[in-house]
Amino acid sequence: LTRIGQGVSQTNWRSIFFHSSGLNETTEAIATAVQDFAKNRIGALIVLEKRVGLRSYADTGEQLNAIISSRLLRSIFFPNSALHDGAVILNHKGIVAAGCILPLPSISTDQESSLGMRHRAAKALAAESDAMIIVVSEETGIISIAYRSTLRRKLSIKELEEEIKRHWRVLFEETVVEIKKD
Repeated sequence: LTRIGQGVSQTNWRSIFFHSSGLNETTEAIATAVQDFAKNRIGALIVLEKRVGLRSYADTGEQLNAIISSRLLRSIFFPNSALHDGAVILNHKGIVAAGCILPLPSISTDQESSLGMRHRAAKALAAESDAMIIVVSEETGIISIAYRSTLRRKLSIKELEEEIKRHWRVLFEETVVEIKKD
């Protein structure tokens, strides 16, 4: 039993016995990284895929298929790193790809012309998918999210956490149901 206990973290034990969905841990990892980006004015573009697959965009970057962690997200967006200029695409299971190129809107309105490239790309992708895109402004440190045809700006970390949970809750609950069936 000692050897088994040494090989399995407390988080894994909780998920074995209580079927934890992992939503809180994933949300915390993303929010912690975003908070660091905002504080240090590091630009970031984080795509939270939902049901509409984003493989065509993921294929433009480096495939990672990694566990979502705050440290990994911070190293990806670290200034002058090879992948910091592109977007990171996450699904509820992990980091799919980094350094991805997102679409730009075909028509620019006066309101959008005041937005930077990250914000415009986020709005364009949000308009054509069910993904939620988190944007951190390099110039101001302001946190924004794009979803469907809206762009919400100046979110607090608490508001961001609520939006991430609202966006992914169904997917995490479905994963727990699948685990229980097995």
